[in-house]
Amino acid sequence: MDGTQEKTYSLRDLRKLSGVTAQELADDTAISVGAIRMTEWRRFESHGVHTVRRYVEALGGELRLLAVFDDGSSYRIEVDRQG
Repeated sequence: MDGTQEKTYSLRDLRKLSGVTAQELADDTAISVGAIRMTEWRRFESHGVHTVRRYVEALGGELRLLAVFDDGSSYRIEVDRQG
């Protein structure tokens, strides 16, 4: 880690900060508005990383996963690798 403090945002917060409506995001991602709303309300189990990645990319971002362990170590997990 680089020592900077990071704030945690919900996907809904990120969408609103980006000035994008749920309908606009649905149009950009081909994900239904209902699925977007469910994803925003932290029901990730049924959507998976692929849906969250598409959501974040439609807002102009990049999805990164970070595993953090009790000993303070952290590791970035690749989510884009094929095969």
